[in-house]
Amino acid sequence: MLVIWLHTHFQLPFKACNAVLYVFSVILNFLCIPLDPPMFTTLPTIMEKMDIEPSFNILPVCVTCKRPYPENTASCFHCQEALYDKTPTVNQRSKGRTEREIPKPRLRYPYLSLSSQLANLVPDIEDSLDEWRRVARKPGEYTDQFDGRVCQEVKGPDDLPFFRPDLAEMPDGELRIGLTMGLDWFSYHRILIAPSHSSCPVSFNIVNLPPSIRYRAANLLLVGVLPGPQEQDGDQVQYFIHITVDELLILWKDGICIVTKRFPLGRLVRVILVGVICDKPAAHKVGAYGSHSHTYFCTLCWIEKTNLCTPQAFTPGAFRTRTNSEHRTLQERYRSKDSKTARAQFVKEYATRWSELSRLPYFDFSRMIVVDPMHNLFLGLVKNHFYVIWVKLKVLRKTKELRRLHAMLAELSMPAKLGRLPSLVGEPAGGSLTADQWRILATVVGPLVIPQIWQDYMAGDPEVVLAARKTGISELASEKRKQSAAARKQASKQRSTRGKSATASISTVPSRKGTRTRKPSKRLQESHENNDISDDDDIIDDGAIEVDGDDYTGDGSNKRRKMDDDDNDRGPNLHPSDVVNFLKLCHSLQLLLSGAITEAEISKAEQLVQSYCVELIELYGPDVIKPNHHYAIHLGQFVRDHGPLYCFWTFLFERMNKVLKTFKTNNHSGGEIETTFFREFHRSVRVSQTLSRASSLPAGSGLPSAVEAMYRATADDRGTVQSLASELDKASELHGIKFQLSKKAEKMDLPQDVYNTLLEYFGDRFPTIKLCPWLSMTMDADHIPMQPTASFFDHVILCQNRVTSATRSNAQAESLITVRTSDLGRTWVGELQHIFKFSQAPLGSHHFGFVRWLKPLRSDLSAKDTPWENW
Repeated sequence: MLVIWLHTHFQLPFKACNAVLYVFSVILNFLCIPLDPPMFTTLPTIMEKMDIEPSFNILPVCVTCKRPYPENTASCFHCQEALYDKTPTVNQRSKGRTEREIPKPRLRYPYLSLSSQLANLVPDIEDSLDEWRRVARKPGEYTDQFDGRVCQEVKGPDDLPFFRPDLAEMPDGELRIGLTMGLDWFSYHRILIAPSHSSCPVSFNIVNLPPSIRYRAANLLLVGVLPGPQEQDGDQVQYFIHITVDELLILWKDGICIVTKRFPLGRLVRVILVGVICDKPAAHKVGAYGSHSHTYFCTLCWIEKTNLCTPQAFTPGAFRTRTNSEHRTLQERYRSKDSKTARAQFVKEYATRWSELSRLPYFDFSRMIVVDPMHNLFLGLVKNHFYVIWVKLKVLRKTKELRRLHAMLAELSMPAKLGRLPSLVGEPAGGSLTADQWRILATVVGPLVIPQIWQDYMAGDPEVVLAARKTGISELASEKRKQSAAARKQASKQRSTRGKSATASISTVPSRKGTRTRKPSKRLQESHENNDISDDDDIIDDGAIEVDGDDYTGDGSNKRRKMDDDDNDRGPNLHPSDVVNFLKLCHSLQLLLSGAITEAEISKAEQLVQSYCVELIELYGPDVIKPNHHYAIHLGQFVRDHGPLYCFWTFLFERMNKVLKTFKTNNHSGGEIETTFFREFHRSVRVSQTLSRASSLPAGSGLPSAVEAMYRATADDRGTVQSLASELDKASELHGIKFQLSKKAEKMDLPQDVYNTLLEYFGDRFPTIKLCPWLSMTMDADHIPMQPTASFFDHVILCQNRVTSATRSNAQAESLITVRTSDLGRTWVGELQHIFKFSQAPLGSHHFGFVRWLKPLRSDLSAKDTPWENW
């Protein structure tokens, strides 16, 4: 088990693993420890015996049209292209062979069916899959996905609600499972001098599972990885989804029979797809909508891009709704077109293609195609506001406001569970922030520090500042549009002069001085030919390779560098309404990110987002508005349909992409990289499952402690499969725990202040027992000296939250607590300095927390007339 773990987590090569196994067998023989049967000394053999090596299909894909086919299909039915390479290897040619002994797919798609993965997974999590039925629910409150309208209303094959929340259990013990699907392309750099390689995992998440185990890597269902090197277009994606939809239809209508502990003769399991959660580009491809940069860019209404930068774009009901029935009708019309030109013209007019999901009779495109809130809110709205508007447009000057922000961040201490921000956020040295870091900035750090920075630096006539700022932003945006138009014109000229064959190799290589440009992808070129991207679009395309870039200044011009140089000479660029506007965004995020959210809170969040977006136009001009701002006004509908945001965001899918990129590959094209990703991931999942089972064995076996050592070794590698499983195991351990002390304790003398307080407490609690100090010089015969020692603990779990002792940890922020004696009682905040257990007869045993309380805010201090007044 150890060697398999070393291979899957640390990518120890097979040869090294085999050497470790052989050396270990030699050591056992030297120690005269008999093994019957003999120890295996090769990693593949051990993987096979422990059922670690995954078995999956490798489907050949046409290199021209990108259609996948069943194994052993000789050629593409549409292009007549050969699907397999029969050219012999060098070794085979030396033996006189004229064809490869085992033909190799020219392009491959690794695929593992949902049915086989569920059959392997369900027996281990059977009891958890129906826990949602036992959750108490309140009308108008959303706590999980089953409070959403989709899970409550989606139909089963009998035309009744699929999940039947009115029943404690389905008839005949039938198990019904809901899935959400995620697709997310990521770039993989094979070698430094080669273009980026794009791959796309297709994975499913089981919504029945409680949050503590839902996102455990071992419970993810990875069905395939779409092959690169380029992203598939909207039609090509459907060829791959077709395979999965075939299976989803069977799982919904007929189900499968799975042998479990409760049903040794087999249990009927039916499955339904309740949502597709992706970022904007992927959602448009999977849902058969036009490009996310199309004139009709929204998946829920018929707003035109010309209306995006107007207040009307953020007014509920201002534009006609896109309905499921209308979208299905348009898909059929697109499908009936018999030429590429006719289809391109149809997409231009109606922003609709064909989706294989239309074959699922229960699937509602207007409710089940969801733009991921993680991309929309954190990588969209928050990043655009702070980095694009405030940093790049010099609202925050590098040597003034931004430097002050860095100083405040250096002094700010936060609990480790919240994560941390880089000290130089907003500068290249600070690196790119993750979605989770943008969340922390908007919900924790921003509301604390931004108002203070504005209060310290704001000066000048607000109206003059506002007018100059909007003019400057407009000029920069106009300059960028001109540069984009010139780049498109140049690309078009190159295509016409170099011919179709040269088009695919158009590239723009950055010079050593590094001006930001992009390398056009094949899909971008086709999009221009189809007029699917508007002239003023600021998103080139998903498949483009970003070499450098700037939202408003194009290629890093001299003008931009000059702005950096004269930063000290520029006056403040702050307006009083900036802070109030930003805090509206922060407040809406805090409401939407709640673990439980009510209808009233959803409506409040919608109002805040709408007001925030309208004010952005007033404060910074229309050029700062992006499609993400419009998408955000639809988030309330998604929450009502799918529950709180944590139920349907794609944080785990992003982590999984990071995991896949850490696996070593042979850098071969033709889908071999994706096959390696797929195989290694499923190996890791099986290792996680095996470790989880081993950790539950009796402690005397020694395996649980060995598994714990493996978890500790990977605890610092965030994002890996094993550490993710370990983190969620720890979160699961806290579930339902009201009070629990750490296992580690140390008997120590009580500090003098703690001893005096404890003596006073016992005197009040037990007035009939006469206590005195341990070394009292005037002790009467009937007095009992209170002993000066106690057992001190590292942490305590209170109401499912872990709090550490400030004196036994360097992370003081982990020791902050909030105490309230009742729902309406007064709130006290303090630092938990000591956690200890005191035992002495006749007082008995008692558990204590010694807290240093923070002083309440002085009554003469008020937030009135400050940026925090409405916060």
